[in-house]
Amino acid sequence: MKNIFLLAGIITGILTSSYSQTITSAKTGNWNGDTTWVGGIIPTVSNSVVIASGHNVTKTSFGDTCSTLILQPNSTLTLLIGGMPTLNYACGISSTVVYNGPTTVQTSSPYGNLVYSSANGAPNGDLFVDGNLTITANTLRGAIIAGVSRTHNVAGDVILTSSTSRISAVNLSSATNSSCVWNIGGSVKLTSANSGTRLILYESAGPHTGSAVYNIGGNLELSGDGTSGGSSQVQFKSSSATNASYPEGVINLYGNLVQNGPIGINSANDTTSTPGFIINFVGFSEQSWSGLGSFSVSPLNFKIKVNINNPSGVTLTSPRTFNNNTILNLINGKLTTDATNLLTISGTGTVSSGSSSSFINGPMAFANSTAGIFSKVYPIGKGSNYSPITLSLNQTAATSSSFKAEMFNGAPMSNALPGSLDKVSLMRYYSLIEGGSEPSAFTNGIITLNYFPDDGVMDAPNLRVAQGPIGGGGSWVDLGGVGTANGTGSIITTIGFTSLSNFTLANATGGGNPLQTPKVLNLISLIEGFYDGSTMVSDTVTVELRNTSPGFTLVDLVKVVLSTSGVGTGNFFSAADATNYYLVLKHRNALETWTALGQQFTGGALSYNFTSAQSQAYGNNMILKGIKWCFFSGDVNQDGVIDISDVSTIDIDNLNFVTGYIVTDINGDNLVDLSDLAVVDTNNLNFISKITP
Repeated sequence: MKNIFLLAGIITGILTSSYSQTITSAKTGNWNGDTTWVGGIIPTVSNSVVIASGHNVTKTSFGDTCSTLILQPNSTLTLLIGGMPTLNYACGISSTVVYNGPTTVQTSSPYGNLVYSSANGAPNGDLFVDGNLTITANTLRGAIIAGVSRTHNVAGDVILTSSTSRISAVNLSSATNSSCVWNIGGSVKLTSANSGTRLILYESAGPHTGSAVYNIGGNLELSGDGTSGGSSQVQFKSSSATNASYPEGVINLYGNLVQNGPIGINSANDTTSTPGFIINFVGFSEQSWSGLGSFSVSPLNFKIKVNINNPSGVTLTSPRTFNNNTILNLINGKLTTDATNLLTISGTGTVSSGSSSSFINGPMAFANSTAGIFSKVYPIGKGSNYSPITLSLNQTAATSSSFKAEMFNGAPMSNALPGSLDKVSLMRYYSLIEGGSEPSAFTNGIITLNYFPDDGVMDAPNLRVAQGPIGGGGSWVDLGGVGTANGTGSIITTIGFTSLSNFTLANATGGGNPLQTPKVLNLISLIEGFYDGSTMVSDTVTVELRNTSPGFTLVDLVKVVLSTSGVGTGNFFSAADATNYYLVLKHRNALETWTALGQQFTGGALSYNFTSAQSQAYGNNMILKGIKWCFFSGDVNQDGVIDISDVSTIDIDNLNFVTGYIVTDINGDNLVDLSDLAVVDTNNLNFISKITP
C-alpha cells in the first residue's frame, strides 16, 4: 500500500531545469514574505522552490506559485488558500502538507504526511500518502463524482482528532454508481470521544450501486465510553434518509479492534432490504477485540456481519453481545473467549455453525426472553478440539435468562455411577450454567452431544449421555440416548432434565465404549517360519501390555495384523503416557517374546522395532534370518517350550495331509508338510524356550 518514491531522483530532475532559479526557505513564514526565503526573493511561477527541513511555509494567496516544489524531510507546507503551488511537487519523508482552507486535495504526487483541516472536501484523484493522514476538522471524502471510482493509499495511520473529524468512502447522491477503496497500511484512530468523530462507508442518502471498502493494515480504534453520545463511531451510512438500497460495505481489518464506540447505522426508520456491512478479521497473526462499544442496528432489515477469517484466531478481551440482526460468521480461525470476556448471542443476533477450523474457543451464551421452545446450536470447542452441542429447552414463561455452555478437555469431576452406567468419558465434558435477571422458567431440556474419533465411541447402541453436578461428589444421572454411529456421530438425550450442570458421554453397563483416545503402538516384528528373508506371510499377533513391576499385571491387549514387511498398528485404551510397560507378543505357533525393557507411550504413541537387533527381545531370545531378527517358530501348544510334543503334533498333521489356517502350519502356506517339521525340529534340538522377566 505504501507508495515509495526516490526523493533524490526527483530532486536531481528538478535541479537540471536550468531555466529557473531555485529558491530555498530561510525560516518559517508566509510564502509571500521576503524574509521567508534565502536572499529575500519571493518565488514566482518560474522558480523552483525548496522548503528546508524544520521550516513551515504558509501559502496565503492564489498567487503563491512556483514551477517545481520540494519539501525536504520534516518540513511543512500549510495551505490556507488554493491548492498546491504547483502540480510538480515532491514531498520528502516526514514532510507534511496541511490543507487548512482548500477543499480539493491534489493528487499528482504522493505526500509525506497529510493534514486535512478544511471544510468538507475530497481528493481530485487517487491519493497517495507515504506517512500519516490526520483529519482535524470536517470530512475527507473518498469518491464524490458519478461514475468515477477512487482507490486511496495511506501507508501510515489515519487519525481523526476532533469532534467534527470524519473520513468517508462514497459520498453525495450524484456518486451513486461510484466505488471507493481506502487502503490504509497503519491504524485508523478515532481519538476524539465524540459522536461526531466518524468513519463512514456511505455518507449520502443513496441509493448506491458502488462499493465502499476500507482495508486497514493496523488497528481500528474507537475512543469513548461506549455510548452513542460519548464515543466516536463507525457508520454504515450517515444519512437518515429511508428506503434506499446499498451494497454491503466492507472493513477488512488486519490488526486489533478497539471498540469503545458504537458500530452501526444512523437511521432508526430505514426499513429497506439494505444488507448492511461486513467486518472481516483477516490478520496474519492473532487479533484481539476489546472495548465498551456495541452494535447499533435499529432498521428492520439492516445487518452487520462479523467474519472470523484469520487462521491465527481472534481473542475477545471484553464481553461481546451479538443482537439486533448482528451475525457472527465462523469461517477460519477460532474466536477465543473466557468467563469474563464472554460471547453472548441475544435477540435476533446469530452465530453460524462452526467447524474444526473455526469455532468458539471457550464459553458462549444464548440469551432468551420469550416463552416456547428454545433450541440453539453452540459451535464450541477448546484448544484444537471442536465439539458442538445443541440445547433445546421448553421455556414456559417470558423470563429473561441466559444459558452458557463451555466444553472442557479431560475427565469431569468424579460422581457416583448408577447401575445402568459403568463409565463416563475421560476425554471431555460440557458445563452448562443458567444466568439472567429472573429465575428459570424451563421445564424440560434435551441436549445433543456430537462426538468424534478421539471420543472413543466403538459401541454406538450402548452410548448414553450422563448429567452430574458441576463440582462433583454427587451422582451421575443416566439421560439415555443412543449413538448414531461408531467413531463420529451424535447422541440425543431421551430422558428430560430440568436443571443445567455437567453433561458427558457415558457407556451403558456392559457396553463396549472405551470413551477415551487410544494409545497407538507402531510395531515391527517378524516370525521365523513365515519370513523368507525378504517378505513375510501376513498374520495376526496378540500384543499384551504388562506392568514392569513383579507380578507383571496385564493392563491391556490388542490384536495386531502384521503386514508382509512385519509392520502393524495397535490401539490401547487402558494405557497411559509416561508409564513403563512390557510389550508381550504372542502368535498362534511362535514363541512368546517380551521387549527387553519397559517401554513408554509419549504423546499417545509408541514405536518399537524387534527386528533391528537381537537385544530388542528380553534375553536376546530371537533368531537371525537374513539381516532381520525374528521370533522363534514352533511353539504349537503355546506352553513356552519348543519340544518333542510340538514336533509330534506337526508330524501327525503332516501324515494326514492337513491344510488350512491351522497352528501346525509353521510357514504360513496353508499346508502342513516336512518344511514345517524342519523348522520346529531344529528349534527342538536347540532347546528353545521363552524367556521372561
